[in-house]
Amino acid sequence: MKKVLVLAYEFPPYISVAGLRPLSWAKYGAEFGMETTVVTRQWENHYSSELDYIAPSKLNKTITEKNDQYTIIKAPYFPTFSNRLLLKFGKNRFRLIRKTATVLLEIFQYFLPVGSKRTLYLAANECLQNNQFDAIIATGDPFVMFHYAKKLSEIHQIPWIADYRDTWSNDISISKKIGFKQLSRIIEKRTVSSCAAITTVSPFIAQKILEINSKTVHILPNGFDPEVVVPHQKVNQNSRVLRIAHAGSIFDWHPYEHFLITVAQFLVEDENRKIELFFYGLNNETAIQKIITNYPILKNTVKIFPKVPNSQLIKFLKECNVTLLFNYYSFMGTKIYDYLAVERQIILCFENDPVAQKLKQQHYTIEEPKNLSNSLQKDLIEKCNAGTSIQDDKHLKSVLQSLLDEFDETGQIQWRGSNIEKYSRKGQVKKLCAIIQNDLT
Repeated sequence: MKKVLVLAYEFPPYISVAGLRPLSWAKYGAEFGMETTVVTRQWENHYSSELDYIAPSKLNKTITEKNDQYTIIKAPYFPTFSNRLLLKFGKNRFRLIRKTATVLLEIFQYFLPVGSKRTLYLAANECLQNNQFDAIIATGDPFVMFHYAKKLSEIHQIPWIADYRDTWSNDISISKKIGFKQLSRIIEKRTVSSCAAITTVSPFIAQKILEINSKTVHILPNGFDPEVVVPHQKVNQNSRVLRIAHAGSIFDWHPYEHFLITVAQFLVEDENRKIELFFYGLNNETAIQKIITNYPILKNTVKIFPKVPNSQLIKFLKECNVTLLFNYYSFMGTKIYDYLAVERQIILCFENDPVAQKLKQQHYTIEEPKNLSNSLQKDLIEKCNAGTSIQDDKHLKSVLQSLLDEFDETGQIQWRGSNIEKYSRKGQVKKLCAIIQNDLT
């Protein structure tokens, strides 16, 4: 068995897709020769919103828990000055002060012993002083986890792996976020140059990494957790009203407003049409509520639910008839794998819609390479015959009518997908363990 220490800022019980990747390493690693200890922060999930990301922990000391599969070390969390202002006064006050403080800390945490995430470094260092490990894995973002892994590797002479879930300095938002894109690139190059291996979720991110570092990049896609799906295999679709479900965050480049307005128009055209739109774990409920206010017909159509653990989300998605995916273009994301796992037809919005393209130009933060597909979700949906890529608003209305016709006739929407087994997270963990066994020894 190889003993591996994982630095994962996001990890259950915090509800996020980012935390599911290291969770799968911890759950399945032992089956393939990896004994895992995870270092994360204490999560309280008090707000059931984005505020949980910055809320303080109840305890001010590190706690350690063990189960049959892995050990988890939970470091205390103390919010930064800017986040304390946000928690106390809300997002509309002290914006300039909060932004300035965040910018400075974003830079200085790579050079000085500061920052709210440093407690993870201290907890990991203490663990390494008292235990023998064969490797360290840091998953990012936040990419300061890479910085901590580099330092721990140097101190304890243990190889480390950099796991990219997203791009780092190649993300366009970096220049807007901290104003020092070149500095961020220097930090990334200096940090990752010391790692023993690099892993990531897609060929696109691999190509972006190679612009910074010439090391071999291993691609370990995300997927669905088979253990979470099995208990809900016999859950049936709702047969009362055609229900379309969306899970997780919405982003500025997502055409959610255009989608909802199109649905509103579709319903107004025929009063006999009935649809339910369920949004689970939204990060911006206010934006959706504003659209509902402007289009009253959506009031009884759209229902918003708080974040729930992945196992519970899978059950809710199984009860729906169709799943809604907004285009991520060059990114695959994680959501699509859960949609495949629940075996419900997917509608992807949009592939060739003028409104959606304008939003992409304004807000999409990823520099897309010319030699790779920028329709990864569409490609996967077609490969698995898992749904429909919606071209534009007219096509959406046509597909909605087809779905309603099928639902009215049969009381469900037939799952037509196939070959989804290969997208299990368990298979990706096996590949990760092989990297540790072969590349780090």
